[in-house]
Amino acid sequence: MWGATLDNAVLVNAQSSIRTVADLIAAAKARPGKVAYGTAGFGSSQHLAMELFRTQAGIELLHVPYKGTPAAVMAVSTDEVQVFLISAATAQGYIKGGKVRAIATTGTQRSPIMPDVPTMIEAGLPNYTNYNWLGIFTTAGTPQPVIDKLNIELVKALNDPGVKESLSKQGWNLVGGSPESLRKLINEEMVRFEKVVRDGAIQIDQP
Repeated sequence: MWGATLDNAVLVNAQSSIRTVADLIAAAKARPGKVAYGTAGFGSSQHLAMELFRTQAGIELLHVPYKGTPAAVMAVSTDEVQVFLISAATAQGYIKGGKVRAIATTGTQRSPIMPDVPTMIEAGLPNYTNYNWLGIFTTAGTPQPVIDKLNIELVKALNDPGVKESLSKQGWNLVGGSPESLRKLINEEMVRFEKVVRDGAIQIDQP
């Protein structure tokens, strides 16, 4: 089954002159290949998400991979790189530290934990969405009646008021869909990001 989604947030240095996605695009167009974004490494979800943004915005950005999220956030906070993308939930802690701020989130609607931050769609990229998702899987060959029963119970658990409240406070959007909807999501994501990888000539074993 397909359980929940969590939006990402686009972060910049708290003192940056980049205050909107439009500002970011304008800066990149003014200095092609000079505006840098950090990630947790080649082929990471952050790398693919930023490459998707780059192609949809029609700009050139410089990718700077780091060894993990903390190092990449530090790079943004010191303006070593200008942009970083991270889950909205994780971003909260860094934003409260006062050294970074969010200019956009990446869901179809504003994040419940960042209601004042516009989405990429609102910022002028109508086809841009990118989020973390959770699905629950079982062993291949599991009988369909067992899968159906598991799905019913898991959806029921997600609809528990206590569970919903707890996950919503963390920024999760509960879906609780069918196995078929999860399969459809996976297929769509594979097609979408296969194109991103191919167009960007992305290789995981890059130095």
